[in-house]
Amino acid sequence: MQDAPETIEKTLRNEQDLSTRRNAFVMLSNYAQDRAVRFLFENLESVSSWGDILQMAVLELIRKVGLERKGTSHKAIPACVGSLALLGRLAWDHFLHQSGDCFCFEKAPMAK
Repeated sequence: MQDAPETIEKTLRNEQDLSTRRNAFVMLSNYAQDRAVRFLFENLESVSSWGDILQMAVLELIRKVGLERKGTSHKAIPACVGSLALLGRLAWDHFLHQSGDCFCFEKAPMAK
C-alpha cells in the first residue's frame, strides 16, 4: 500500500482509542520513522496526556532513533528529552528498566 504511512498517521491523529493510537504510532515508527518523529514534535505538548502505553511507544522511538543514529548530528530526538519529563512515572520506570544504558537520559530529569 503506497499511502500506508499517510493512512496510519491520519488514524493516529483522529482515533480516540488509546490502544489503536499506540498501534498506529508503533507502526508509523517502524515503517516511516521520520514521519513518526515529525508527528511527535508536532504534538510534544500533549504527550503527557497520551497514557502510559502510548508514552512507552514514544520512549521506544527515542531509544531506537538514538541507537540507530549514534554519532550523527540528529539533534531533534535528544532535544525533546526535557519535555518528556512530563511523562507518566510508569512509562519512565518501564523504559529505564528495559533500556539500561540509554544514549541521552543521563541528564534528563525524572518525572515525579
